[in-house]
Amino acid sequence: MNIKSLFKICVSTLIFTLIMVLSCITAFTAVRVDIDKISSLKLQYKEDGNYVSSADVKIYRVADISEGARFTLSGDFSKYSIKINDLDSTGWKNAANTLDTYVKADDINHYDSKKTDSKGEVLFENLKTGLYLVRFETIKIGDITYKSDPVLISLPSLDDNNWIYDVNAYPKMSSEDEPGGGGNNSYIDVEVIKVWNDDGNKEKRPEKIEVELLKDGKVYDTVELDEDNYWRYEWKRLNKKYEWKVVEKTVPDGYTVEYSGNKTLLKITNSYIEDIPNTPPPKGEKPPDEPETPPETPPDTPNIPEVPIEEPPVPTGPMPPDEEVPPETPETPKEELPQTGMIQWPIPVFAALGLLVFGYGWYITFSKKDGKNDK
Repeated sequence: MNIKSLFKICVSTLIFTLIMVLSCITAFTAVRVDIDKISSLKLQYKEDGNYVSSADVKIYRVADISEGARFTLSGDFSKYSIKINDLDSTGWKNAANTLDTYVKADDINHYDSKKTDSKGEVLFENLKTGLYLVRFETIKIGDITYKSDPVLISLPSLDDNNWIYDVNAYPKMSSEDEPGGGGNNSYIDVEVIKVWNDDGNKEKRPEKIEVELLKDGKVYDTVELDEDNYWRYEWKRLNKKYEWKVVEKTVPDGYTVEYSGNKTLLKITNSYIEDIPNTPPPKGEKPPDEPETPPETPPDTPNIPEVPIEEPPVPTGPMPPDEEVPPETPETPKEELPQTGMIQWPIPVFAALGLLVFGYGWYITFSKKDGKNDK
């Protein structure tokens, strides 16, 4: 076989490959969200093999979804400056906690509410597409108290590159066997720390901010945070039977807000944004058990940047407890699901074109050599 024939075979193969790649791209980009399609959400609450029945579950429609799977805060939630697109699993958890905090602080009405049945299930039907906040009301059955953190779930949800409009989710639960007595264990100290995520824009910060401490959703105390107190404050001996949260009274212009933490350490993060993108949320992933511990000696202005983790584009809710995938080691990063709008398709296209150019150059070079040899 001479060089010219071999080159023709290579070129034909590459052209065929290029056509197939472009066909796949066309097929993928054609999958859009049908924003007018009626959806449903089925939830099951189960802890340690026990179904949690007669518990109140409330859902809140917090954002609209576009055909390109981007979220925009809507209704009662449109006034808040919260990032709800392009988040990792921790970001989605914090977004759910932030929205939940405002639900309690501003007494926002739910979209729908139902009680779990004997199998711990609850079904919400005839729902509009969008992003939903799911809140499980803590319930005590006998001596055991059952809890579940708020989660964000997208309708529809993405599964194997297909949009699922009837979603099943299994929120993670926890339980506590309430001991008798009281004593020192009845009180906790709660600290709030303010984090500025605004590298290069420090001059945009206000001189101080006001933070409200909420006791079961009601304002209990108000404090000021500034550089003089290292943007932090601690309340002593608060009764731990209540839920304590903090809310920033006024979010600075040009910043988003995020609330995170645990029972004793509450973090308020303000992130400076030059351009606010609207993206969709993640799956209900399992977040770290504890937030970062503040340094022994507080810095002038705590600034704890978080490294973004690649995640699926929309939150689909936790998997069934029996089907949870074990966590992967740090050395083996989780493969990311395709994100709507990501510019990855040019990679195989340009790779194929590069091979064509290389093949052509190779052909010209050896053609000239053959010509010289013929002479």
